[in-house]
Amino acid sequence: MKTIITLIALLGIGFQAMAHNDKANLAKIAVENVTNVAAVGPKKVMTVKNAAGEIIMMSRYINDTDLPVALVNNLMKKLPNEVFTSILEVTAQGEKTFVITLESATGFKVLKCNTDGNYEITIQFSKA
Repeated sequence: MKTIITLIALLGIGFQAMAHNDKANLAKIAVENVTNVAAVGPKKVMTVKNAAGEIIMMSRYINDTDLPVALVNNLMKKLPNEVFTSILEVTAQGEKTFVITLESATGFKVLKCNTDGNYEITIQFSKA
């Protein structure tokens, strides 16, 4: 489960970094078993299926208004000067996990959060 979430987080960061880069060749990015990437309104949904055709993982970009209230309250208390940059909701093995990128005046943080409001900082770097 942690491996899947970490891979999806890294893919999300990579796709976000390449979003406005015309020189990036997305055809070179190989992800096994990705069967469907679709835009549903402004949200991109990616599903991963196993060999039997069952969905084993789904991810989509969401807004901060779609986050659980407990998580938003916890983040507002612990990280009051941070602004949401992107939020990726990952559902795998019946569990929802959120990969949230936050920006402050001094840098960026990537958090892995659950629906109970708990989080851990997975990547942190400062602005140049």
